Amino acid sequence: VVPEDERHLVGAALDEIGYPYWDESENPAYRLFLG
Repeated sequence: VVPEDERHLVGAALDEIGYPYWDESENPAYRLFLG
């Protein structure tokens, strides 16, 4: 789990290494199972 105040760093780190990703934080399944 990434602390809320550090979450903005995750995207930057993934961009830096060229790793594809997308934000699923608004996905109802994410909220149901992980949120």
